Order: sequence, then C-alpha cells, then structure tokens
Amino acid sequence: MKDAQEKMVELQYGPYREQGTIEGYTEFLSRYSDSPYAEEARAKLSDLQYAPFKEQDTAEGYSQYLEQYPDSTFAEEARTRMHDLQFQVFKEMNTIEGYEEFIATYPENRHVEEASYLIEDLEYAPFEEQGTIEAYEEFIVSFPTNRHVQDARAAIEKIEAETSAPEPAEGEAPAEGGQETQPPAGQGG
Repeated sequence: MKDAQEKMVELQYGPYREQGTIEGYTEFLSRYSDSPYAEEARAKLSDLQYAPFKEQDTAEGYSQYLEQYPDSTFAEEARTRMHDLQFQVFKEMNTIEGYEEFIATYPENRHVEEASYLIEDLEYAPFEEQGTIEAYEEFIVSFPTNRHVQDARAAIEKIEAETSAPEPAEGEAPAEGGQETQPPAGQGG
C-alpha cells in the first residue's frame, strides 16, 4: 500500500517537474504542500525566481528581487551583491563627494564604513603629498577627527627631528645615537 501511495505522489509531481516553471512549481505547492516533494519543489521554485535577477546582475534588479522575495533562500546573496554593485559605482568615481553621496543614499549598505575610510584617505592625501609641517598642521586643524591625524603628528615629529639634528662636519660620518665622533688621533682638525 505504501509503495502505491509513493508512486501516486511521484506521478502527481512528475508533470510539474517536467514543466519546470515558476507557475508549475507554485501550483504544485498550492495543491500538495505536504508532499514529500514539496521541499524539492520549493528549492526549484526559489532557483527559478532568482535566476533572471542573477543574470541581470544589477543593483536595481537585486533590489526588486528583495522586495518580491524578502525571505528567499537567496535573499542574503542578493543583498550582498546589490550592496557591492551600489558601492562599485561610487568607488570608480573615487571622490569625497561621491562617497558622501553613497553614504547618504545607502546608509544601510555594508560598504558604508569602507566609504568613510576612503573619504578620510582622500582628505589626507593632498596634505601628505605636500609633506610640509605647515601642510600637516593645516590638515590637523581642518580634519581633527580624521584617523590620519596621528599620522600627520608623526610626520611633523619626523620632519622636526630631521631638521633639528646637527649636520656632521665635512669629512665626518654622522654618529649613531646622536653623539659626535672625533677624528682618529693624529688626524685632528
């Protein structure tokens, strides 16, 4: 008797499996939601629903998919890909204004923190390129919360140390540890 029931269920599912469409699997699940094939039908249905959006591979497409199927097995994958595609556009621009627009437009995007770091890098770059005490001091005043403030302070200290170190006398090698060296005996100066 059990074999006959299993055969009957298989016969019920067979035409829907052969059809292999969203409509077919949807109809099967509405008629036979307790079928042993229901899990397979749900997985096939989910694959079919996701396929055109994945093929399209656009942020807009993934957004539409997530609106239509928020609890789908592919929801997290779609969200990740949507975030990547949204960020890619602004990353190619690579401007402070672009990253600020990205953060304002997509505050829930997983790349917001990265965009913030890139803004700080772009803020620091022109001052670092100048490489002067004045430039670093201007950076510190202009961007006091930027994570590169410590880098600017370290650069200032390095420049000051290099400019305040005594120059060795002509023909003398610089001493290690900041101590002056004396010429060998008999070669006095």
